[in-house]
Amino acid sequence: MLNYFDILLKHARVIVALTFIAALAAALFSFAQPATYEATALIALAPATLSVPTSNQAAPYYLTIDAARQLPPQFTPAYFLAQLKSAEFFSVFSTPPSVSLNSNASDRSLIEISARGGDARGAADAANRYAEEGALYLLKLLIPSGDQADTALKKLQAAEQTLAKFSTDNGLGEYDLAKLRGNVS
Repeated sequence: MLNYFDILLKHARVIVALTFIAALAAALFSFAQPATYEATALIALAPATLSVPTSNQAAPYYLTIDAARQLPPQFTPAYFLAQLKSAEFFSVFSTPPSVSLNSNASDRSLIEISARGGDARGAADAANRYAEEGALYLLKLLIPSGDQADTALKKLQAAEQTLAKFSTDNGLGEYDLAKLRGNVS
């Protein structure tokens, strides 16, 4: 054991000098690196399970896709994440932002969009723009259009007529959806 201490004492100057040089090199390298900023925006797929901090953060930091709770099983957070990573979605941007997309580790109904850059405002703008465009894109996936919308409207009208007939056949009074909606609100 004494041999080790003797060796350390004998080479103490070399050890201290190398330690100092390594620390100085690390400091110089650190200062030479450009600053990198990261901004994160969230898209909430099911606000009933939302578990995010609320410290002075408002839209567009948290964008909500409210209808996700009522979707068929194939529309999972993983499905939405894949849609936002698709080339079709990136065609919305003239210059695609440099972002990363992930599911939130503690709440799978949240999609995290992180943007990095040398400018804090630029990173925040990229994350927020991607979140805004992403929320609109996901809503387009949820809302039927064209023939799908026409079919859905016909089915809805048929269901309303069936409810009206059921209401009159069973003596429940006149079925008026507008009145019912007015009472609920």
